[in-house]
Amino acid sequence: MTAEPSPHEADHNPPDEGEELRRAVQRYKDRREKWQQEGEWSFAQTLAMMRSLGWMIVLPTVLGVFAGRWLDSLMGSGILWTAGLLVAGLVAGCCMAWKKLD
Repeated sequence: MTAEPSPHEADHNPPDEGEELRRAVQRYKDRREKWQQEGEWSFAQTLAMMRSLGWMIVLPTVLGVFAGRWLDSLMGSGILWTAGLLVAGLVAGCCMAWKKLD
């Protein structure tokens, strides 16, 4: 007697882990090939990348704080909007920086 899968199990198709691994390996190979062609970054290039990533994180965070302070002053809500938009700006900036590095 064989057990039939439940409706939840039948509908659930796990992601193909082998395909995900192949994509990760291909990305690694592509990056390594690019590095071999272009070589190491100079100190100035490294500083420029750090500066751009820093601004990518700081700018949305500061904009979120200013927008939050403005909304709080309009609504008299303490620091509710400031805190929320600070976190939202920080998350947005970190996501942009992460995508730039990837």
